[in-house]
Amino acid sequence: MTDGRITWRIVLGENILDFPVSVFNGLTSSSNEGLLLHVYGWDSDFFPFPVRNRSARARETISKQRERIAEVDLESIKQAIQLEFYSSFQIMQTNFQRLDATRLAHELAEQSLDAEQKKLNAGTNSTFFILRIQSSLAFAELREISAIANYNRSVADFNRLRGVLE
Repeated sequence: MTDGRITWRIVLGENILDFPVSVFNGLTSSSNEGLLLHVYGWDSDFFPFPVRNRSARARETISKQRERIAEVDLESIKQAIQLEFYSSFQIMQTNFQRLDATRLAHELAEQSLDAEQKKLNAGTNSTFFILRIQSSLAFAELREISAIANYNRSVADFNRLRGVLE
């Protein structure tokens, strides 16, 4: 105690705070901000006690966690969009290949019908085989029309994902 002043040293973690406490004047003169607590045993003497801002740190931690969650959600959405785009492209390619296959099947059914009609004209075939091949040709045409519709639908879906209107 020098000149009626007492120096308080408070150690909190890595922080060491030295500040004078006036026994006779009642309040301290300190530049540290904090909560003023009453020191029992000293009449009307107070000292500033630095209080760590735990609520602000908690809010900061919560906001950082929310930011990480938002980043993960964004990445998940990006991956879902990429997957949908890739899947739509694959479906479009598959439908195009299916369309090619059904066109080829239709052409072969027409060639088969022509060959069977030539055989019928030559007298080596019966109308039963012609009717059967005509039925096959009709189913081949239906499958081709269905393949065209599926391909057009998949192209429209793919363009919708790309944001293109055609």
